[in-house]
Amino acid sequence: TYWGGALFWLLADVAIREATDNTRSLDDALRAIIGKGGSVLTAWPIERIVSVADESVGKPVVRELYDRLALAPGQTDLAKLWARLGVRTSGHTVSFDDGAPLATIRKSITKVGFPSP
Repeated sequence: TYWGGALFWLLADVAIREATDNTRSLDDALRAIIGKGGSVLTAWPIERIVSVADESVGKPVVRELYDRLALAPGQTDLAKLWARLGVRTSGHTVSFDDGAPLATIRKSITKVGFPSP
């Protein structure tokens, strides 16, 4: 469950960035949830979380991902995701391919520092 949730939110971040030409991210969705009172101290129904997240990015990205993955077993082709992001491995070495289709998204996700609130 833990890793499934982590994978869900990674996929959501990539999907949000793809759908918005990298102008929005999971950060925007989470900030919107917090801005509307969501936190670890409140129990929101998943429908509200998904709705607020999608409202913040202006597209039903999280809804579509949730509908596809949440209620039935599914497979995620991580090798394909890493290739699209330009993450390459060779033995114990990781390198980045800046020519990959989603290399700009990978760079945005891995950028050092935090956005301003």
